[in-house]
Amino acid sequence: MGIKMIRNYIDNYIFGLQSQGRYTFAFDEIQSKFPKEKMTIHMALNRLIEKNRIVRVRNGFYVIVPAEYAAQGILPASLFIDDLMKFLQKPYYVALLSAAALHGAAHQQPQVFMVMTVKPVIRALSVKKIRINFTIRDDLPESGIEQKKTDTGYIWVSNPVLTAFDLIRFERLCGGFGRLLEVMNELCEVFNQDALNVVLKNDNPLSVVQRFGFICEHILHLEDMAEKVERFLDGKRIHPVTLSRSSRSRAGLIDKRWRVIRNVEWEDVLFFNNLKI
Repeated sequence: MGIKMIRNYIDNYIFGLQSQGRYTFAFDEIQSKFPKEKMTIHMALNRLIEKNRIVRVRNGFYVIVPAEYAAQGILPASLFIDDLMKFLQKPYYVALLSAAALHGAAHQQPQVFMVMTVKPVIRALSVKKIRINFTIRDDLPESGIEQKKTDTGYIWVSNPVLTAFDLIRFERLCGGFGRLLEVMNELCEVFNQDALNVVLKNDNPLSVVQRFGFICEHILHLEDMAEKVERFLDGKRIHPVTLSRSSRSRAGLIDKRWRVIRNVEWEDVLFFNNLKI
């Protein structure tokens, strides 16, 4: 079978996908039409890659580049992450700084797109101007993950409170305590009691819940949220934990309400980052 015929088929196939509002496809979809032409299909796809019409994001998975994204050379990660994770057969949700940005809580867009998923580990992807980092958990939380609409469908995203819990838990991945406060200062504008109730149903590390309660009371001044967290912790066996996991200091006064060690002075962090909370 000639390469010209296969090229024409792929061109028409990609045009058909775009007309349906779909911008990704797998190699296997093409090969199923031409099962004996694997090498020829690769040649045809490489031709389209050279013309910047498609991008190979991962072996066997391609993203179509529509005209409006020709300058960037690729779609934003939010527009193809759901298809990619289905291709990888992995549960996921958009998390950490990327989730905060989707909730309108990051005035500086993160340089990497952050995704939470489960083992085995997926190596980070770097294609064109996009980098996708995968953070691994043993299990994804059962509550606090919601769908958000995009131009190409829906993606799974942590709700604002689950995002905050993750930011606290994975503080080092987010740029340290100063960056954590910067984002939570904006994120707290969309906190609500219902979202907190949902997230508290998960099997959260108590240390994360303690830190969240402390930050709500002393830094964000959200006493209603702090009271609900305190009621949740009542009767549970909690141990002293440091406020910041990324600070080298492990010493400081212990807050009696939360059993949190003030190993960092947030006033200094706020001043350094020009924040007003």
